[in-house]
Amino acid sequence: MEVTVHTYDFNMTKREVESYIVNNRLPGRVSEYAVMPLLWYAMFVNSVTSRFMDVARGIEAEAMKQKIIVDLCVLFRNRGVFVDLLTNKEVINLVLMQFSKEDELLYVGEERGYERGIKQGLEQGLEQGLEQGLEQGLEQGLEQGLEQGIRATVLSLHEIGVPIDVVTAQLMKRYDLTFNVAEETIKKVLSV
Repeated sequence: MEVTVHTYDFNMTKREVESYIVNNRLPGRVSEYAVMPLLWYAMFVNSVTSRFMDVARGIEAEAMKQKIIVDLCVLFRNRGVFVDLLTNKEVINLVLMQFSKEDELLYVGEERGYERGIKQGLEQGLEQGLEQGLEQGLEQGLEQGLEQGIRATVLSLHEIGVPIDVVTAQLMKRYDLTFNVAEETIKKVLSV
């Protein structure tokens, strides 16, 4: 037994869809399939999807989307596509419900995703902010405390008459400073 499988790619660009809607011109790459109902179904779905992309999301856009579907049903019917189906009000209502339901699910999913993203972003931002704030605060506090301790040591030793070279040695020993840094620090503290 031999089986032949055919696959068709009837995805359309916005330009191809608009060319069909406005000029009744099928894209050349699919025109040979014009006798296939599958092509016309794909054209209808591509047309609806393309027109929906131009409409904002949300409840207020629902009426506009329903009008798009009805207008496309009339257009396709007038062009002889799915005449039996597209003259049946029940079928049109089913099409409206299907596209509305899909759009609603997409909208609800996007809203939930957006809300979840905001929540996660806030939580992560707060957590990172607290961590960074604590780190920076601790670093700044330690730095300021060290500066104040060095300043107090220099002033105290200077006030009781300790020679500058001994103060320098004490700063190097207590605060693990190099000779040049200790000397610069003493000059800075005593010049103020």
